[in-house]
Parts: sequence; C-alpha cells; structure tokens
Amino acid sequence: MSFVPLFCPNPECAHHHRRTPLLPGEKSWFRIKGRFSTHRNGEVQRYQCKHCGHTFSQQTFSVDYRLRHPVKCSQVLASLFTGQGQRQLARVLGIGENAVACRLSRLGAQALAAHARFLEQLPQADTEIVFDGFETFVKSQYHPLNVNLMVGKRAEVVYGFNLVFLKRKGRMTPSQKAKREEIESRIVRQ
Repeated sequence: MSFVPLFCPNPECAHHHRRTPLLPGEKSWFRIKGRFSTHRNGEVQRYQCKHCGHTFSQQTFSVDYRLRHPVKCSQVLASLFTGQGQRQLARVLGIGENAVACRLSRLGAQALAAHARFLEQLPQADTEIVFDGFETFVKSQYHPLNVNLMVGKRAEVVYGFNLVFLKRKGRMTPSQKAKREEIESRIVRQ
C-alpha cells in the first residue's frame, strides 16, 4: 500500500485540519511533485498542496522528521516502561542524552494527539466524572508539582489532566529558604 497524505502540513491551509482519506471519486487536494533521494530512506516522494502550494514529502509525517539518528520508537518506549533512565538508554542506543529527551518529547506529543483524537471519537455519554490528583516532585524537593486527573467513574477513561508546578512549601531552615530563593530567581531569569 502506498503512502497517501491525509492533510496539508501548512497550519494556515484549508486542508490542514482535514483528517480523512480521499473518498472514492473525490478529487485530490494534492499533486505528486517529483522524488528525491536520501542515504537513509532511499527514494522519497514529494507532494504539493493544490490549495496553498506548500510542498512536503512522506518524511514530513514521520516521528523521525529532521532527526539525524533514527531510533525505533518501540525501543524507546519499551526502555521507558521498564524504568530505564535516559542516560542509560542513550548509552544503549549510541546517541546523546539530548537526542533521547527529544525522542521522548516527540513521543509525548504523539500520545497527547492520539488521546485527543480518541476523545473526539468517543460517544458523548452521561457518565459520572471523578476528579483526583497527587503531588510529587521532579529533580528535588525544591521542584514540587501537582498532577490532576479527570476520569470517568465506570469507563475509567481519562477525560482530562493537567500538570501544575508549585513553589516549595512547608518548614524550612534559613539555608533552605535561601536556596529556594536562588532557584526561583534562576527560573524567573530564564
């Protein structure tokens, strides 16, 4: 089966929000615009949107788009689920820690998009919603955060969630207070 783009990657195009394949007899919103060769992927087909003129290729829709070292997403996810750290995963894959962080960020964005599409297709049913949350920290106790969830009581579907970064609270010694102020001043400067 050959690749057929579902939407135009130009966010200002009328066909950008289109997410359905062409129906039988429907005219195509894109045209084939030649090919080019790469060392990594061989021959790659190019396309052009008939509406906005934007050109793109099959690679534009890949999770590895514009990355030097392609890594299988399944390998990154399996390592993440088993509790392997980013540094260890970078060593195993032979890439840098920043490259691993980039893959995880892209996979997270894909997961959020998939979840949003799932919720769009979910039938609107009267269901009881349960709200809950928990507080934890990232890096150290000076970086607390709160995760809140909105879940269907019977269906156990996550309808919404958010992440809120907090200021460290509770009893602190004067040196701990000074350290908190120093950390917060660095965050504000960024």
